[in-house]
Amino acid sequence: QSGNYDGDFKFGRFDGLGMLTLFSVGVYDGFFVDGVRHGTGRLVYDTGDVYYGDWCKDRPDGSGELVHFNGLDSFRGTFRCGERCDGVLTYLFDSNSSACYVYDGPFLHNREAGHGRCEFYDGASRRHTYEGHFVDGQKNGEGCWTNSACRVLGTFVNGICVNGIRRGEDTVYNGDFLIGKCNGLGSCYFVDTNILYVGEWKNGSMEGFGIADSHLLEIAGEW
Repeated sequence: QSGNYDGDFKFGRFDGLGMLTLFSVGVYDGFFVDGVRHGTGRLVYDTGDVYYGDWCKDRPDGSGELVHFNGLDSFRGTFRCGERCDGVLTYLFDSNSSACYVYDGPFLHNREAGHGRCEFYDGASRRHTYEGHFVDGQKNGEGCWTNSACRVLGTFVNGICVNGIRRGEDTVYNGDFLIGKCNGLGSCYFVDTNILYVGEWKNGSMEGFGIADSHLLEIAGEW
């Protein structure tokens, strides 16, 4: 990569404090060791993104912060070999809104991966929280999703719960889900009426064969 350097040298190589302008990349201002960026420094990319933090062998490595040019997206945490390793990722969807996504946990190839926690604010001061396993940037595996209306503990695939327990204000459902709705086989206890239904569901409603038990009366049939 071609560019301009202004700073300290040692044995004919960049070494110490300096500023390096790399054409089509950006401007780095910080420390060098043996000709490469090493130590603490800041890189302002040509795109407008800014990284400030630790460097090792010409790549971000250690503690640092990367802020996107729009000022809405940022990551603060640990980098390894130029990639996010562990820390807090924040997306602000609109500078004029409170809607945002915040993830705190490990990363693999710059994507959320492993056991982490995320919070999503929908812009109406409602908070949705997930804590559990992530794969390739999405909720995958066992986890717990919570909002003001309910709590879901179960198995997630590509961000969607497919099986688990959902506790609402007056219901407890245990079974299959499809796109966030009760779908397939499941049981639901209705607290207010003291009724337990076990059977088939479709699009969030009892549909198909099932049994409803109120401890006083049991009804089995098609719903």
